[in-house]
Amino acid sequence: MSRRRVLFIAYYFPPLGGGGVQRSAKFVRYLPDHGFDPIVLTGPGPTDERWAPTDVSGGDDVPTGVRVIRVAGPVPNGERVWRSRLRKLTCAPTAFDRWWSREVADVARGVRDVDVIYASMSPFSSAGPAAMLARHFGVPWIADLRDPWALEEYFEYPTALHLSLERRRMRRSLASAAALVLPTPGTLERVQEAFPEFRGRAVEIRNGFDPDEFDGGDERRSDDLFHLVHAGNFYFHHEPRRGIRRLLGGMNGDVDLLPRSPAFLLKALDRLCDEQPEVGLRMRLHLAGVLTPVERAMVERARCRCQVEVHGFLPHAETVRLISSADALFLPMHALSSGVRSTIFPGKAYEYLASGRPILAAVPAGDAREVIERAEWTVVCDPDDVGAMADGLVTLADQRDQRRQENANRTELLRPFERPRLASQLAGVLDHALSTNGRRPA
Repeated sequence: MSRRRVLFIAYYFPPLGGGGVQRSAKFVRYLPDHGFDPIVLTGPGPTDERWAPTDVSGGDDVPTGVRVIRVAGPVPNGERVWRSRLRKLTCAPTAFDRWWSREVADVARGVRDVDVIYASMSPFSSAGPAAMLARHFGVPWIADLRDPWALEEYFEYPTALHLSLERRRMRRSLASAAALVLPTPGTLERVQEAFPEFRGRAVEIRNGFDPDEFDGGDERRSDDLFHLVHAGNFYFHHEPRRGIRRLLGGMNGDVDLLPRSPAFLLKALDRLCDEQPEVGLRMRLHLAGVLTPVERAMVERARCRCQVEVHGFLPHAETVRLISSADALFLPMHALSSGVRSTIFPGKAYEYLASGRPILAAVPAGDAREVIERAEWTVVCDPDDVGAMADGLVTLADQRDQRRQENANRTELLRPFERPRLASQLAGVLDHALSTNGRRPA
């Protein structure tokens, strides 16, 4: 097999942690099995970002000998509120985007003998230097949209004009890509509908899980409590102007982010403690992730707060152990208007499923719910249905042993989401781009 070299542009990469890091790190781990040797171009290293905490254990996924090039720091810090508002109104790039685009372009020019370029996005500012470097080296480039940019269902823009301008920028930035990789059927369909010219180049490659991380068997706790785990950050943020932006057309849909917080689950636990104390008081909720001040206040106000353990950020390996020791896992998502399908499939959901632990999934109709409902060991309800959450917890507690046994036949459901298989799919996309010399005019 002839070896090809892929310049792998990924800001979110070890030693950073988080969901976006896992996708890139696992591709880098498994692509060499398919004849592609990655050269990783990434950020300077550890930061204090909420979405990019430090996780040095992630470096174990990077094979020995893989060249990792880091751009010069420091990473630009956050901006003042007034400057952020002005920038959004004027559609100006952030200081981070200017820094990242400049550093990637400067550093990558020193790389030699690259056959193909891959850019993991976000940050979406990776598209500019990736396209420029593809022209410079005379090779195709691949855009992996972990999130569908201006088509994301809960991104917000000041007005419909700003949303339209961002879609135009997305179209222009991706025009020269040999292929666009999307993580769900819904995001693939959304991109193809919005940009028909991309239809022949857009492909679906899911997020997933690494089977090696979930072969340790049952790690059930020895006490008689019922341990419920939520792994990862929530996604709720209070936005007082959200209603105005909805009226001005600056959102892709009518989205309620409050269910992507602990709010409704805490209400369900409070209800259980009041109405069925023999069940509710046995519950222990573990929150493994960084809570915002608003989310922490939700916990502190809840009557069940003494039953909640806040772990903060945990390295990925510790998170997997916590997941594997749970009696059940909690998966919250945002709420959408009736009849609207979600195109989002949270990365943690794949690892939840792989663990075999029962899942309480409070999710809307869409890509994630369709898969989760096929798993016999799950209980699914709407994102803001407190009563259904409480009933689901009772069901899971009553049927704990039974549901652990039902998950034994999950192989067929999970096989398409195994990381080695997904890396093979990406290798196929890279092969196709090389065979067709997939460059297009910028």
